[in-house]
Amino acid sequence: MSSIKRRIALQFSFQFIVFCLIGMITFCIVIFLILDILTKEELKRNFTVGALDLIVTETVILDGEISFNSLWEQELENHHMWLQILDEKGTVIYTVNGEDDLPSKYTFTELLQIEERQQYKDYFITRQLDSSYDTPYLFLLGFKNDHQELLHDWRTLYNDQGLVGEAYVQEVESQLSKLRGSLIIFNEVGDVMQTLGQAIHERVDPVPILARKIEPGSEALSIDRDEVTDYTWVLTTARDTNPSASSSYIQVVIITLSVVGAFVLLLGVAFTSWHAFRYGQPLLLFVGWLEKLEAGNYDDLLMEQEKQKILNHRGKVRMRYRLYEAVITAFYSVAQKLKHSENEKKRLEKVREEWLAAMSHDLRTPLSSIQGYGQLLESGQYQWSEEELQEMGEVISEKGAYMLQLIKDFSLTFELKNRDFTHTFTKVDLADLAERTVLKFRHDATLKEAVFAFEIKGEKPTHLYGNSRFLERLLDNLLINAINHNPVGTHIIVSVEQRLDQLRLCIVDNGVGMDEETRANLFERYYRGTNTEEKTDGSGLGMSIAKAIVDVHKGTIDVQSSHQNGTKITIHFPLDSQDVSETDRVS
Repeated sequence: MSSIKRRIALQFSFQFIVFCLIGMITFCIVIFLILDILTKEELKRNFTVGALDLIVTETVILDGEISFNSLWEQELENHHMWLQILDEKGTVIYTVNGEDDLPSKYTFTELLQIEERQQYKDYFITRQLDSSYDTPYLFLLGFKNDHQELLHDWRTLYNDQGLVGEAYVQEVESQLSKLRGSLIIFNEVGDVMQTLGQAIHERVDPVPILARKIEPGSEALSIDRDEVTDYTWVLTTARDTNPSASSSYIQVVIITLSVVGAFVLLLGVAFTSWHAFRYGQPLLLFVGWLEKLEAGNYDDLLMEQEKQKILNHRGKVRMRYRLYEAVITAFYSVAQKLKHSENEKKRLEKVREEWLAAMSHDLRTPLSSIQGYGQLLESGQYQWSEEELQEMGEVISEKGAYMLQLIKDFSLTFELKNRDFTHTFTKVDLADLAERTVLKFRHDATLKEAVFAFEIKGEKPTHLYGNSRFLERLLDNLLINAINHNPVGTHIIVSVEQRLDQLRLCIVDNGVGMDEETRANLFERYYRGTNTEEKTDGSGLGMSIAKAIVDVHKGTIDVQSSHQNGTKITIHFPLDSQDVSETDRVS
């Protein structure tokens, strides 16, 4: 359980981290895209200011070395602009696309004039101070404004009391048409005094004009003032840019956000589908297994076809099910245990039915005798002598003792076949046990018809782990069987010998032996007689019990016999490695 908890925790933690990383990367990409769009839009609206901001941001000055983006060199050249970087002393330390008439060092007066007029010679100047270093650096971005010079020439040549003279209106209109521009003249209070070209009257208020000066966008704005009349001449010309570029700014942002949103949605759908496949498929498989277990179809889970769904060709759990490897192993284990339990239940049910059938069959004969005598005594039709009553009592007592022994033997047989007695095993000296058993039979006054002998072959110890009570019962049953089925005076020899990793117990007699059919069925119940009148020491289960005891000790039993040539029963008990090593050390 702890293993699968750890697997699930690691799996979901890893997925959470990956999902967060993807989210962060996506967010950063969106931010960079929007910043890129804003930057490009700023460059469209006012290239000089926007370009200078980016140049200052991207330029790195370290120990006198300047790292400048080469892309800006080409961009400045395309816009016919130059750039200079000045140190705190006014010395030019870096120049891009510089003109020959530019100084290598600026005086204090020149810098003040640039600050006041934003112009140096015939260059218009945009400047920005970078104070992020220990010593400040001044960036100067210069360019020539041809439209400004043209406007100045118009004001000088065509001026008539602050306005364009009537004689020159046609010529100015022609030039404005080529420039796709307009000329607006304001008085000192901001009223429009004259408009020429493509002027749009609703856009000629002072503030919009000033805004177009600060943020030109798709239009360039040039301003010149007539100091005599205090009139202001404003020239507006179209830039060589895509007219729809500015208006499409919001559209680009919307499209970008839509694409990113679609990507996130697609990623979410893919992640959800992967989760459904990754965790849903195993769960459906487990539900199917549970239904099969509920229906008792344990074999279906253990079939090779079912295992191929889970295992690859190398016998390993497939990657899609690797997270649930412990659950799959538990399912297989449960299926095997349930299958074993079901088989054991069927086997026990069969044994129980056999046991009850055998009990009812074997008790029927003695019970019939007891019932018959009981009915005779109960009827009162006859006068019984004391001798006859005593004889009836002996028969009833004998039949009762037989039934009691039969029940005990049945119970012992059942236990031997269905219980594990290994926990009762102790170290037993088989030779000593066999010798004591032989002496017990030899000194039994009721068994004078047999001659007993005992032998130990070899000098190795004869110890094994077993149940001494069962082993003694084994010898008793085998010896009683040899006595009951042989004539008086039969010699019975019991021997014990250790050979390699086995302990051998032999019971040999020189009796009448047995035919092949009897030998083959020797350990079947009652095969050698079920008549309760026969004088035996048991119920007919003696040899069956003997075989069960040998099985409990994981031994084997072998019978060699032929008619009139006696019988040899050999039992081999296995010795574990510990027993063998101890025996070898002793020997």
